[in-house]
Amino acid sequence: AGGSYSAKNYGENLEGRFGEALLKYISSGESFDEAKDILRKIMINVASKKYGGNKSKIASSLGISRQSLYDHEEVE
Repeated sequence: AGGSYSAKNYGENLEGRFGEALLKYISSGESFDEAKDILRKIMINVASKKYGGNKSKIASSLGISRQSLYDHEEVE
């Protein structure tokens, strides 16, 4: 499937630059949980921009419920 991406392709692509950036972040003294929080925020922000803030579409694209999305936003 030319041009299509699987989760594995995305993982391999992100593993390089982004993975190294997260590892550097963790190595600078931040915890793994803090790095996961950063990744969660990035994913929500990217989806929010893509779907113009539409909570239903954001949640659906992330594979979570709208309530879970609201819960994650309250943590920020």
